[in-house]
Amino acid sequence: MRFLKLTAVVLVVTLIISSCGSNSVSTQQDGVKVIFLKPEIGKEQVVNLSEVASAVDHIPLETSA
Repeated sequence: MRFLKLTAVVLVVTLIISSCGSNSVSTQQDGVKVIFLKPEIGKEQVVNLSEVASAVDHIPLETSA
């Protein structure tokens, strides 16, 4: 029983320490831009697609009959 409590405490401490070490306010991850939407809730505005992207790629979906 004591081993189980010790294991749980070590796990919780490890999770807390590892979560504090990352930078969550990053604008890019692996070359991909990340858009954080939560701070922008309530500040909606119309934005043209050309303001945020230079091109749009699409993949046509295929259906089989």
